[in-house]
Amino acid sequence: MLLGVQITIPLILIGLLSYIISTNILEVSSIEHSRNILNSIKFNIMDYTNNIELISQSILYEKKIYTVLNNEQNDRYSLYNYEAADEIHNIFKKLIFTRNEVQAITLISNNQNYYVSKKSNDNNNNISLNYNDVLKKARDNQGKAVWILEKNQTSSVVFLARLIYNQDTFTEIGLLVIELQHEYLESLCSELTNNDIRNISITSDDNVNIVGNEVLDHSFFDTIKGKNGSILDKNNKKLTSFVSISNPNWILTTSVSFNSLYAGAVVLRNWIIILSLISVILAILLSLFIATDFITPINTLATAMSNISDDGSIPGVDLQRKDEFGLLGRKFNSMASEINLLVKWVYKERITRREAELKALQAQINPHFLFNTLESINWMAQMSKIPFISQMVTSLASILDANIGRDNKLITILEEFNNIKNYINIMEVRFENRISFIESLSPDVCDVKIPKLLIQPLVENAVYHGIEKKRGKGVILLKAKQEGDLVVIEIIDNGRGIGAEELEILRERLELASDETIKFSDDIGRKSIGIENVNRRLKLFYGDDFGLQIVSKAGCYTKFIVRVSLTQNLEPEAKT
Repeated sequence: MLLGVQITIPLILIGLLSYIISTNILEVSSIEHSRNILNSIKFNIMDYTNNIELISQSILYEKKIYTVLNNEQNDRYSLYNYEAADEIHNIFKKLIFTRNEVQAITLISNNQNYYVSKKSNDNNNNISLNYNDVLKKARDNQGKAVWILEKNQTSSVVFLARLIYNQDTFTEIGLLVIELQHEYLESLCSELTNNDIRNISITSDDNVNIVGNEVLDHSFFDTIKGKNGSILDKNNKKLTSFVSISNPNWILTTSVSFNSLYAGAVVLRNWIIILSLISVILAILLSLFIATDFITPINTLATAMSNISDDGSIPGVDLQRKDEFGLLGRKFNSMASEINLLVKWVYKERITRREAELKALQAQINPHFLFNTLESINWMAQMSKIPFISQMVTSLASILDANIGRDNKLITILEEFNNIKNYINIMEVRFENRISFIESLSPDVCDVKIPKLLIQPLVENAVYHGIEKKRGKGVILLKAKQEGDLVVIEIIDNGRGIGAEELEILRERLELASDETIKFSDDIGRKSIGIENVNRRLKLFYGDDFGLQIVSKAGCYTKFIVRVSLTQNLEPEAKT
């Protein structure tokens, strides 16, 4: 039951989201489609109206028109004027019958004499417009073409009117009126309609219907006037798209009912419901079968895990399957076998550890014996009055105590410098006072802790590879001072130095900064074991940003520079 609910809820959510997404897609696609059609009709109408304006402009270039209008006051019924009027009528007829968009052309003089040419054979020479109203609108438009809409009993008739001026005096001499072919205007809308877009309407700027039967509410018309877009009218349950035309000031509208708009989404919703119900039933049946197939091997594994014996051994399982559970059973058996071996190994390891602890306790006696022996030698040297032997034994005992006599791996810089002094005391006896040791330790770094024997190998390197092969007296300078949040320790000797090529190889080894660097067996490797050891320890204690720096000049000097953190916590290393 729970599994059925877990399957049903996601299916319902998926179905609901699919329905919402599909309705949004249909809305967007319908809006986009209707806008594209309306824009196409808009361009057709603009071409249509531009053609009408071009026709009106071409008529103004006919000289016969000016002849008739200028001479009408003198003698309208003269033979010349009659022939000119007949020629104008023929010009208008030619335009009417060659241009489908024109229904009629009318020329009106100042005396309100009409020269009319129509597409039909109607002999009525009057038009349905009020002459004074048309004349006023044409004058208000200052000679430009003006679009006029006249509502009759069956439909709306669209006219274009413009004033005609005397070419010499620029006074009004007449009025040109072109009636548009209403059927042609309707065809511009009907030729782009389809099953989804059927009722396309054209409305004037004063909310008079020109084409179509869509009557717009005045408040709605005021909202969309002069704009382009779409509105979902939930009260009337329809989607209305609209596009405005600037010349003439018309609005194209089309509406699609919600039933038509969401028909595809409703079908999709019904199918989703049916498929969801079928899927739930199949999922429940399949889940019952899979659950039964899953539970059996799981119970077998759980039983095996609960049967762990007191000695920690785990029994195996017998799952004769070729699927993942069979693989899990084989891995479980392998794990059980390894755990059983590990239990035996741990038992043996405990015995071995106890033996090692006994040996370690025994080894603690050896340093104690060594220190007692050195103390006896020191006492004998003092009794025999051989002070340099006593001094060497004392220094050696201090060095041994620093190396093996303490458990703590961290000592202060002051203690490290004292150990180095003891080492130098021994070396001075060996080299017969050929070594001069100079120490410069800033008081503010004396108590800073560093790993023990961090500096001594560098001093030893300066003795054996710098001073030993130098003629004359060698000088070793040991300095420590604070720079910012670092402690800088320098070991400088005036020995034979390091050649450029050898120094470059040594720096490359230090850049490697790994245990592999101490495995080389060449001459440079043997000489740099202590240096690389110090460099490696610096990186292990303080991080990869720290390391040993070497500056040297062959035959002159060698300088080792060690930088350590003044505040870095070394406690983890100290506990290892």
